[in-house]
Amino acid sequence: LEYIDAAIDSELTLDALAEIAGLNPFYFARAFRRQFGEPPHRFVLRRRIDQAKRLLSETDTPIVEIALSCGFASQSHFASAFHRQLGVTPSKYRKS
Repeated sequence: LEYIDAAIDSELTLDALAEIAGLNPFYFARAFRRQFGEPPHRFVLRRRIDQAKRLLSETDTPIVEIALSCGFASQSHFASAFHRQLGVTPSKYRKS
């Protein structure tokens, strides 16, 4: 979890996370899901969205910079993931 939070802005693959934990990727994914109730990919996405929500609320940082600093490949990828999770766009979330 510390690694995920520290590397939230980089590509976090299942293989990389399993290697950090010293486990086989298949076993890591199953154990992670058992422990946290969701697969690693969904957990990482939720952490990225949570970080983005904080930045949108607490800073005036441009949305594209927030997207990149939270590990999204582009602003459009960020906007669609954000909207899928929360039902509003990042700009509407910031305005509210």
